This record gives sequence, C-alpha cells and structure tokens, in this order.
Amino acid sequence: MITPFDSWACPLDALPMKRIGNSLICPNNHVYDYARAGYIHLLPVQLKKSHAPGDNKEMVQARRTFLNTGMYTPILNTATQVAKTYIAKHPMNRRFVFIDAGCGEGYYTVGLIERLQMFVDKNISVLGFDISREAIMAAAKRNKKFDWAVATNKKIPVIGSGADGVFSLFGFPVWSEFERVVKKGGFVAVADTGKNHLIELRRCVYKHVIVKEADTHITPSGFMLMKEVPVRYQLSEISFEIADALLKMTPHYYRMTAEKYDSFRANPPRAVTIDTILRLYKRL
Repeated sequence: MITPFDSWACPLDALPMKRIGNSLICPNNHVYDYARAGYIHLLPVQLKKSHAPGDNKEMVQARRTFLNTGMYTPILNTATQVAKTYIAKHPMNRRFVFIDAGCGEGYYTVGLIERLQMFVDKNISVLGFDISREAIMAAAKRNKKFDWAVATNKKIPVIGSGADGVFSLFGFPVWSEFERVVKKGGFVAVADTGKNHLIELRRCVYKHVIVKEADTHITPSGFMLMKEVPVRYQLSEISFEIADALLKMTPHYYRMTAEKYDSFRANPPRAVTIDTILRLYKRL
C-alpha cells in the first residue's frame, strides 16, 4: 500500500515539518505551500546557484518522449528489484520510505511505485525530488497524487535516518546527505554510465570520441558496496524521432554544432548501445 510521504525536513533549519492544510510548516514557522500542480517547492533562493537550475524544458520533454518508449525498462526493473528484495527481507508490520534523488520527470519514480504496489500488506512511501522545477512539473503531470518536490541533493528535505533507501539514477550523489537521511542497514542504489554508453550518439557530436576506461571505484565513507549489476544491451531499428529525443536529453546535444546536427538529421544512428551499471551500497 502506497501512503503519503511524511518524513519532511525544513531545507533551511533541518527541523521536521508537518503538513497543515496545503502547506508544510516547521517549528520555526518556515512555510512552504504546495503548488496547484501537486508538488512542493523546497529550494529556497539561498540554495540556488542560478535562477533556473537543473534541466531546462527542452531536455525534460526530450527525456519524457524517450523514456515513455520503455526502452530503459531494463534499468528501471534492475533498480526496482533492489527495493523489492529489501522489503521482502523485513517484517510486515513496519513502514518503508524510499527516495528518488534527482528524479527528473518522474519515469523511474512512477515505475518504482507501480511495481511496489504488489506489496498490498506493506506501508510504503516514496518521494521524488529534483532541482529542476521544469522536471518536477512534468513529474507531477505523470501523477499528481504522488509526492514530488523541487529540492537539492545538497540539502535533502528529509529528516535524519528517515529513509530506508535512496535511488540516485544518473544523478549527482551527495554522500554526506545520503548518509544522513538513510537509516543504518538501509541502502543507496546508484546508476552510472559505462564507457560505451550511447557511443553511437557521441560519435555524431564529437570529432574524436575518447572511450575512457572506468575509474577505480572508491566506496564512500559510511557505506559498504554490496554488489554491482551491469545493465548492457542494444537498441536497434530506432527512428530518428527516438534517436533525437535520446540525444536531446543528454548534455551532448548542447555541445553539438549546427553542422553536426544537420549531419545527424541526415544520417541518424539506427542502433544505440546502452551501457550502464547499478551499484548497491549498504549504510553502515
């Protein structure tokens, strides 16, 4: 059973917040109102480095177009299995709290929630947050009933030890914050790209594509690396529209010259390599 998220912390003073009417309020009377679209804005100007941080509207729309094809379902299923395994190992009469940190337009968050609804005898809450307001607005359009917030990994609006697990899927982990919000014995699941990820698209952008070997992995303090799960496969016979959306949801597109883009339009790749890895960490 999916229940509302209620482990909120004020982004200014980290004190617990309660929902009163259409607002979240902390003991110091910092008030945050829910938008009509169904999300809460928890990114005060003090925590912003620009007027509109995170993905812009074009990137969000491209990501939504591509992810809605289901071509990243293997990545979603791999991440979801982490939560399913964790839930199955714990007693029935307890609450589970999961966070999708840097959730983008909500594809993985909604997919996780839909797959966890099989646990009808469990009390499960899921929060998706992102620094991009455009992304969270798109996420709320997926399902206004779920919990969405505009927030940053540098000051996660969740009480200490308030989460069983955090998902950081192709985002920017802030391990000190993950250590703070995840309870002991909980987990952090991080998805990263491999050296050949989207290499066909990168060849359309750069004159010389350097395929770097993976850096030596260092386990962050306070965590134990439990396992690494490669998720590698090929997308074949994709249309220009899908290749274009996949390109535009990445930073590579913004480094592309007009000449390169014209060449891409004329001769887009029909197959693209997906090369990712999911690392699962246990909070010590």
